[in-house]
Amino acid sequence: MSQIQSVIAAIKNNSKVSVSLPFLRYELDLTQALDPATVDERIARLDQIRKELEAAAEAVGELQREASDNKQEAESLRQSLKQLEQDKVTAETLLQVPEESFSRMLARANSKARVRGIIEGLAIGLLTGAASSLAVWYVTK
Repeated sequence: MSQIQSVIAAIKNNSKVSVSLPFLRYELDLTQALDPATVDERIARLDQIRKELEAAAEAVGELQREASDNKQEAESLRQSLKQLEQDKVTAETLLQVPEESFSRMLARANSKARVRGIIEGLAIGLLTGAASSLAVWYVTK
């Protein structure tokens, strides 16, 4: 008996329809399948599944947009990093001063700073001494 004939016989008897394929067997209870209440439940469930799939597709689209934005931002950061590395190399070559001339510059700066510090200290000392003497003279007068 062919499968179509078994389906027709099952419909007439209000029993189960069985479909067998290699590695797959499916049975369907026709009394349940043809009941209007279960059909409405299945339609409602299919509608809910469709809505969930639409939401999932929208979420996937949002993730794709975010990934694209992140990719563009990463590329921009890569370009900035490359430019900074070039600037660093340029600055290092410009700042390469022979060690001996750098030490001579520091030695001159230190001797000049010492002389300047002594002169500033002397001037501040004389001014504060004069100001304190003037204050004592004004109070005792």
